[in-house]
Amino acid sequence: DHSIADPGVVCGESIVAENGDLTIISVFPIPARDQLQFNIAPKPGSRMLVSDARGRMLWQGAANGVRTLQLPNLCAGHYLLRVTPPQGRPFTLPFTVGE
Repeated sequence: DHSIADPGVVCGESIVAENGDLTIISVFPIPARDQLQFNIAPKPGSRMLVSDARGRMLWQGAANGVRTLQLPNLCAGHYLLRVTPPQGRPFTLPFTVGE
């Protein structure tokens, strides 16, 4: 497991259990600028929420099976992306936005 403050993290990742199988979902590039890419698209119907390091919600929306999340107007810093699939457990992906 990586901390969002870990300078060695080049992608945020989470291990997700689905139907007994483990899947590693990651976001990149880190640091991000204006968008994040997923190695695997979150399931359609998933809800996504971006919060800052203090836990303040900054954005929420539907995943809709896309592999790119636009990040308009985020200042440089550490953030968390929480993905809640329609069925299964929510998971959190840490990421950093650069200058």
